[in-house]
Amino acid sequence: KFFRQKTLGVHFRGTSYKQSPGHPLPATKEQMIKLVKKIVKKDKIDKIFLSSEEKGYLHLFKKEFSEKIMFLENSYRSNKNDAFKIYPRLNHRYKMGREILIETLLLSYCDSFIFLNSNVSSAVISLNYNKNQKRYKIDNGFNSKNIFFAIVLWYIKRFLPEFLGGFKKDIIVEEV
Repeated sequence: KFFRQKTLGVHFRGTSYKQSPGHPLPATKEQMIKLVKKIVKKDKIDKIFLSSEEKGYLHLFKKEFSEKIMFLENSYRSNKNDAFKIYPRLNHRYKMGREILIETLLLSYCDSFIFLNSNVSSAVISLNYNKNQKRYKIDNGFNSKNIFFAIVLWYIKRFLPEFLGGFKKDIIVEEV
């Protein structure tokens, strides 16, 4: 057990993943909150460890799960896709690498894990420090490979109703 309590690890990608051609489309805030609440109840979760590079997602989780949330306080977060454009601290890129490696290790110890395909989730699963970890893979489909469509597709799908190609209200997860 992670910190002796039943813990859900959430790798909630935002910023660049919303616009990356050919990458899995991340969950919306609404989808993720609904999914986390469902898994907290289903798996009888005590704590939630959040790994996210998006500042707004951290604030959302603090608001929704204030009594359960855990996160690395000093990890770099932004609401813009600027992590590799702006260097707000000494050794910024080194620190970002160190932070995600630590978060990856912590996610691999969690009892349950919500993710979408990424290098981080692949590393968490490969490390496999919790042999009984329940894993929930998010499936919102893939972004366009066309750079011009990829930049806007996630934002369009977020607002469209499901019958017009928008995201489903209940996110599709595959327990793996």
